[in-house]
Amino acid sequence: MPSNLPAAGVAARVRRRPALVVLLAAELLLLVVAFYGALRPLPACTFAPADLENWAVEAALSTDEAGRTGNGIPGQAPAETLFSTPMLDLPAGYYRITVRYRAQAWVNDDGKIAVPSLSSYTEQSGTVYTYEGHLDPGADSQTLDLCVGGHSTDARLLLRHNGAVFYLESLSLAPNRALMLLLAAGLALGLLTADLLLAALLPSSPLAVPVPARVALLGLGGMVVLACLPLLQNNGAMGGHDLYFHLQRIQGIADSLAGGEFPVRLYHEVKSGYGYAPSLYYGELLLYPAALLRLLGLDLRLCYQGYIWAITLATALVSYRCLREIFGRRGPALLGAALYLLSPYRLVCLYVRAAVGEYTALLFLPLIALGLWRLYTGRGRAWVLLAVGFGGLLQTHIITLILTTLLVLCLVLALWRRTFRRRVLLEWGKAAGVCILVNLWFLVPFVSMAGSRLSQKSGGLDVPGLTLAQLLTRGETAVCGLALPLGGALLLAVYLLFPPAPGPARTAGLCALAVGAFSLFASTDLFPWQTVTRLPVLGTLLGSIQFPWRFLGLAAFALALASGWAVQGLRQAGRASAARAAGAALLGLTLLFCLQFFPDHVSLDTDSYLGDPSQWLVLDNSNQVWPMDDLYLPRGAVPEGLGFAAAQPAGIQVEEILRDGRTTTITCSTGDGEGFVDLPLLYYPGYQTDTGTLYPSDQGLVGLAVPAGFEGTVTVTWREPKRWLAADLVSAVTLAALAGRALYRRKKHR
Repeated sequence: MPSNLPAAGVAARVRRRPALVVLLAAELLLLVVAFYGALRPLPACTFAPADLENWAVEAALSTDEAGRTGNGIPGQAPAETLFSTPMLDLPAGYYRITVRYRAQAWVNDDGKIAVPSLSSYTEQSGTVYTYEGHLDPGADSQTLDLCVGGHSTDARLLLRHNGAVFYLESLSLAPNRALMLLLAAGLALGLLTADLLLAALLPSSPLAVPVPARVALLGLGGMVVLACLPLLQNNGAMGGHDLYFHLQRIQGIADSLAGGEFPVRLYHEVKSGYGYAPSLYYGELLLYPAALLRLLGLDLRLCYQGYIWAITLATALVSYRCLREIFGRRGPALLGAALYLLSPYRLVCLYVRAAVGEYTALLFLPLIALGLWRLYTGRGRAWVLLAVGFGGLLQTHIITLILTTLLVLCLVLALWRRTFRRRVLLEWGKAAGVCILVNLWFLVPFVSMAGSRLSQKSGGLDVPGLTLAQLLTRGETAVCGLALPLGGALLLAVYLLFPPAPGPARTAGLCALAVGAFSLFASTDLFPWQTVTRLPVLGTLLGSIQFPWRFLGLAAFALALASGWAVQGLRQAGRASAARAAGAALLGLTLLFCLQFFPDHVSLDTDSYLGDPSQWLVLDNSNQVWPMDDLYLPRGAVPEGLGFAAAQPAGIQVEEILRDGRTTTITCSTGDGEGFVDLPLLYYPGYQTDTGTLYPSDQGLVGLAVPAGFEGTVTVTWREPKRWLAADLVSAVTLAALAGRALYRRKKHR
């Protein structure tokens, strides 16, 4: 009987709160509707070419030997649509389109590549989002995602050849049950999270938190929602400069994970099967959850938007938690977190540039700041925060790591009296050692490959710094805004008018102000970049940042920290009303920027839909594409059509080359001498063969030397090199040791 008392008490509380009953009933109804929508009957259909409407006018359709119908003449009538489905009656939901075909890309006289594409069309606005998915000419089938936001009775699927050779076998449309069930489960998780948050905020709830904590929760929730407001649009956050590349990274990681590769080193399916390795140069560990969601069936667009939500929430929580410890008060911590999370430069990185690595790296700057605070004030273990902070920068954005390391080094030298003490040096040594060992699995391949990168650029800065007008208000790809510089100026004024007593707070405030002021200066055209980049070593490092305004990421956090110290200083000087007014003014300027920024820089288009999982970067004229980018090609690799230039085979007769994921098979024969052939694989370490030897060719491809008198099949497979596997093992052992140490300490202190 006593065991039923808690349940009876809960039931009684629920009965006494009709609003709670209504809320729970509404949530239950919402979940029923969501799961019914995921499981309800939806249309599925398959079309042969004869079932489709022939929209070709100038293009002469023909039939190939396999009975497929399409265009067989490269460059013929590239602007025409070849086929259209009849008008489809599609209820709202998510669908998968499967196209079976044969294709060959067309390269025009300007070297631009055209491949076939599939798009959707409707005259009923807000129902079927317009869509263009490009079809890989190296494959014989491709599956694309389609979102139907409202019941459409006139939807069409259109197939264009864009001048490429394209023969259609069939076109199928079916409900994407996995995605809809995943979204319904996500809704259930979201409602549970909202209920727990509501329980924490309601004063009468048994889970209620104190009033100051409630204010902090509401503040953090509000700033996260505001920062992610563009994501609530149908096409929100899907128009950034580098968006396609990062969507392809998520898809490439997902494909490699599906093929059994972990950690992911190469995207084996891209570059027309030549394989490409941004993972060796570009940390992407935090993209793995998005890739796993992609494997579960989540739409690529939703994977990316979910990533932005997660990183924004994490940045808000981490920055607030770190500033809360530094300031010792919630008010300045909330102000600093809001100024940082909603800083103009961060929003530009999110929605204008889609700079995934850079805005993700901003998550780790507060950890480094708190680590420095602990280190130089003797409060707690600093090495853990420093190791996580610098390790996070390494795994997200090398350029931010370089800039942060240089500025922290300057701070360390400026504080040399405190730095060169046994305790501080020991903490730095532990932080550096743990950071290196934990990230050795990434560092070893990165260092080994850094020297083989082929760059078409000179290595200098791409653009000059910002003008003052661009820095404060008018920047397109970078802007600081007014709030943060004014916050720094306010701290300077507070220190001049109400000089604080010497101590850690004053030193920390001055350091934040110095870092913020220098970072602002370095981002402008007033900084002597031409002179600095000529310096040995340092000039090379700074030249690698590409754009001087990358300093604004550091400036944003440093000046947000300085703004918090300014408000803290006013309060400690007995000017509480002035502190509240200053905080409100800085926050108001930030909100004013958001109100201006979102309409001007974030697309309000609700008809476009990006969910193409292919490897193609779409140029301005949408039928011209380019496969990924060329930043991380092996030395000597030169793009040629959809592949790369190769040397002519020597002393070998090649009958067939087949590629399947990580494995390539070559059917060939040699005469009295050794034969040499360049394989259609970009050369990265790890390729192995069962016959002959492999070598990096002058064209940046995998070269194969086959012994004399050979006739048969050679198998070439990519496997992680042994030295990389050793680094993986060291990192795994280090993580296990750290986890064991943490569990032991926790058990010991119970």
